Amino acid sequence: DDVEPELALGPAENALSSNGNKEVNAAAKKQASKRAKQKEKSKHKRIKAEAKHKELLCSRTMAALRPLDPQVCVALGFGELSILSNEENLSQQLSQVKCIQVGGPVTTLLLSLLENTLSNLLADNRVASFKARIGKIQNNDSSLEEESDNPYKVERSTDNPTSIFELSLASCDSSSRKCFDMLDLYLRCGVFASLFEHLAAITELRCGANRQANAEEESDLLRIARVILSCVRTLIGSTQLTRSRTGKLFLSSILSQLAEGDRNDHSFSKPPCSEKIKKMLSNLFDLVQEVLVGADTVDMDFVMDGIFCLDAIYKCSCRIDNSVTTAVECDGIPKKLSDISRRFLSQHWPEDTKLNTKNVGKLLTQVLEHSISPISSDIKAAMRTE
Repeated sequence: DDVEPELALGPAENALSSNGNKEVNAAAKKQASKRAKQKEKSKHKRIKAEAKHKELLCSRTMAALRPLDPQVCVALGFGELSILSNEENLSQQLSQVKCIQVGGPVTTLLLSLLENTLSNLLADNRVASFKARIGKIQNNDSSLEEESDNPYKVERSTDNPTSIFELSLASCDSSSRKCFDMLDLYLRCGVFASLFEHLAAITELRCGANRQANAEEESDLLRIARVILSCVRTLIGSTQLTRSRTGKLFLSSILSQLAEGDRNDHSFSKPPCSEKIKKMLSNLFDLVQEVLVGADTVDMDFVMDGIFCLDAIYKCSCRIDNSVTTAVECDGIPKKLSDISRRFLSQHWPEDTKLNTKNVGKLLTQVLEHSISPISSDIKAAMRTE
């Protein structure tokens, strides 16, 4: 009788206790999930900070080194850096080779140097120090030669101009002459033919039988392709190569290497032919198009580099048309450019892709400017336009 009976919990109390446990468990899981996310976020921040630190160290190291001479770019035409060592049909070899090596530290460095050199040579706002350095090189400045024994120096005498090239060059101003002298050096060493071979190899590795499945290798290919596309865009987009007879001589020879891989045709023996230039521009457009759309990609930066390059080729065709009395057919370049832009506009992009006027706006502009079908002013009708 003295023992107190245990209190029995009723259904309401049991339910309340069960709900309390669930709430505690849910709160604990929420806190654990929150801590895990914070840990993951902190890890990404550390990785990003470490990568930024390494990049800064690398840039500081490169800045401390003596800049490479622009003439070093001629090494891109050397057989040791060629995609393939022999001179057989390139496309046939690429389809048969199982392991093609594109890039590498030396080639990547030289391509970046070529990109900067062409940009400074052909841009309207050339860097004064760069022009001064080129001037010293071309004028055989003794102090510069004493500082550096340049193994890439190629001498060319113009004392007695007899060829079409030399006669045309003699009428150019000093700034343009220095630019053309450097381009002449690159042409004689096959630098632009090397760019063609690298683009052809990248196309084979991305789109052909030797297509790379490794994401890291794909990223490396796109990085090299972006540098080459920038070089092509700078060359073809330069009005200096279309506004004079001398410029067109160089444009024709550059396209012979860049669009066809011809290392042997650099004689300047014939005046430039507008029809031939337009044909080579069309071939170059097709090559860049194949690199760009031959395989799926979610790299918006690579896509836009390709679009800007294709647009530069189209505008160069238009400048050639404006310089002759009879317009030459563009081989359907406007429609191709519109279709490519429409394709990327319709593509599903990852959520972390930044879409803005520089990419989506440019793509939309290409579609609207080069669309074969007229765009109606009515919004509903325009949305139904193919």
